[in-house]
Amino acid sequence: MLVVSIVCLLGIIPIPIANAANWTTDANLSVSEIYTDNVRLSETGSTDDLITELSPSIGIMGNGARIDLNFDYSLNFLNYKENGDLNDVRHRLNFDSDFELVPDYWSAHAHSAITQQVTSTKRQGSGSIVGSSNVVDTFQNRLSSAWNSKLGSAALFELGLSIDQVDYIANSNSGTSSSNQLDSVGYQSRATLTNGNSLHRAFWRANFNDRRVEYENDEQAGTEDGTVTVGYRWEIFSISLDGGWQRYKHRTATASPQPDSEFTAANLIWHPSKKLSFTLSSTNRNYEQTLVDSSAKDQSLGSAITWNPNVRTSLSASTGNNFYGDSYNFSFFHKSRKSSLTASYGESITNLRDSLFFRVPGFKVCPAGVVTGCRYEPLNSTNISANESYTLGVFLAVSDQDYLNKQGSIGYSHQAAKNNLSISLFQSDRIFLGSNLEERDKGIRLGWTWRFGRVSSMAFTASRTQRQFQDSTEGDFSSLNLDITGQLGRKTSWSVIVHGAENVNNSITDSYEESHIRFQLSTSLN
Repeated sequence: MLVVSIVCLLGIIPIPIANAANWTTDANLSVSEIYTDNVRLSETGSTDDLITELSPSIGIMGNGARIDLNFDYSLNFLNYKENGDLNDVRHRLNFDSDFELVPDYWSAHAHSAITQQVTSTKRQGSGSIVGSSNVVDTFQNRLSSAWNSKLGSAALFELGLSIDQVDYIANSNSGTSSSNQLDSVGYQSRATLTNGNSLHRAFWRANFNDRRVEYENDEQAGTEDGTVTVGYRWEIFSISLDGGWQRYKHRTATASPQPDSEFTAANLIWHPSKKLSFTLSSTNRNYEQTLVDSSAKDQSLGSAITWNPNVRTSLSASTGNNFYGDSYNFSFFHKSRKSSLTASYGESITNLRDSLFFRVPGFKVCPAGVVTGCRYEPLNSTNISANESYTLGVFLAVSDQDYLNKQGSIGYSHQAAKNNLSISLFQSDRIFLGSNLEERDKGIRLGWTWRFGRVSSMAFTASRTQRQFQDSTEGDFSSLNLDITGQLGRKTSWSVIVHGAENVNNSITDSYEESHIRFQLSTSLN
């Protein structure tokens, strides 16, 4: 599967990658010794162990006129001195490439990733190597392509096609079968036709989207929707009319609502300036069956506001109604010279499969005060420093169910000469459409980084997450992490990490306390 993930995606790029103008490679090797007092995360009869971790890694970045490529791969060898049955080899991969097949017309994107996904959120691991029997390897591949063309001055046309694959493969000590009915292949096609520049104030748009997922056991799921929009612009006002349809097919079709509908909508937009706009809409939906949620309305009003006064501040908010009832979305960002504040709330239908491709699980971690150069970390990650901001995604066990995701977060960070502070509050509610069961996560995360030398720093993080699971049991996960790092010469760095975690659950077998200390040396092989 690893060969498929790397070779196939690299092989589909028909443009000679040597044509890229700039290439950067980064090879590293790290060696760690970890002592833990509870290697199996047991409530009673704790077993300590000494773990050796060897991790070579390589990163390749290429930027050229027709290709951008980012490749990061690491291999983790884990050797447990007293518990050899836990020995493991883990692959971690993130590959993305954008390239032009025909300049200005035909472009494509390739993505491949290998990650580790928990099989039960009740018993998540402590750090990255303790409690490793609760994970499976997740392989993700996606290839998408888009064709853009002009139909004279009358219209712009875009056609997009994609294929993706998700496989779950149990590691050697997970205790689960590598044959997984959740393995799947997805297909998507989309088409958009938009007015060209021949129209001055009038505008129109038509789009179609079809998404199908085929699972290992021959079950299928998918969505289909189409919309036509026509409108007219004045100086500070616009009006538009929408019409279209939506089709849903959930994998658990016998228990889920199938909210197929046709709809029409009228929209009035007031934009007194380029930085501010207000929208008021009226929507009429004709559902083809009675829905589970009685708050879904055939007729509803919606509204939206966007405000971007400068590059440091942005705000957007909207309300509406869908088959799952009233919906609300909100986003706010503000950055000053030394601090930043973010707040967001959103509601959407998704699933673990889509979350993997669109990077939702866990925390989205960004350098403080910016929204680019971000990465993604699991909810229990100890790899988030206090000078980084983070917002909550979704922390899910392996599942195939569609769910209504209601998530909100607020974060604040402050940067000083040698100190950086950050705090984040979050909550995520998930209502599974196939069963109407609910899950909830809410918590707080604190971080502090202190640079006490030219090449030395210390980072402290503390977090607590309270959870409600689908079976109505509850859990409470807390962790503390202290990370001290420094340099040994130009290419070598060292770190000492002290970590402690406590997991309290209604089920005694899922409760534990664990602490470990890690000594690590990392060196550049460039």
